[in-house]
Amino acid sequence: RSFLYDSFSLGFSAIENGRRFPVKLNEWLERFIVMKDDPLTGGYDAVIGIGIDTTPDGRNASPHSEAVAWKCRELLVSGRVKHILLVGGYHIPGGRCEAETMWSFLAGQTPQNLLADHVWFEIMSNRTWENADASRRIAAGTRWRRVIVVAQQLHAWRVRATFAKRWAGSNIEVAVVKAWGAYTQNCSQRRLRSFWRFLAWNIASYLLGKFKGWN
Repeated sequence: RSFLYDSFSLGFSAIENGRRFPVKLNEWLERFIVMKDDPLTGGYDAVIGIGIDTTPDGRNASPHSEAVAWKCRELLVSGRVKHILLVGGYHIPGGRCEAETMWSFLAGQTPQNLLADHVWFEIMSNRTWENADASRRIAAGTRWRRVIVVAQQLHAWRVRATFAKRWAGSNIEVAVVKAWGAYTQNCSQRRLRSFWRFLAWNIASYLLGKFKGWN
């Protein structure tokens, strides 16, 4: 994956640095290429929030993880889902993992009575396919039949492909929707600070996933 990412990243960085595109053009392109949300019908047992990085100090959720957590909150508060499962074990040394930081973000924004007994955690998975496998085990163990998966806008199409592959045969209905996170310096992973870098990473990861059978 490093070779693929480096190859794509060099090309996209040359475009990005050689000719600075207006921010609105980047936003337009991203909105053009992101996946459409799956339609949501009726109620669901749970929403699964796929964590995507922490802040550089490892204490808080990145802007992308915050967006995912907030979308999960909206679905819970609206009554669309009964539970939230926050997924993500990535962390920097000495820092908290994605799921923990998303929980802290929600706890600071939401009355505790709305979250009590409704929020679950998965803190061991790091890669997208591991997120899918770990959440499938939890969903099967709790006998959930319908779930919504929330992922960062550019990550969502790869999340959809991965869940389609790894949840096949589970008899659990899965709908994937996106949450719009911001590319800022407040991310621990450099690729998540730039649309172009994360686009390169997603393409490389998708191709590697196809080769490895992850998605």
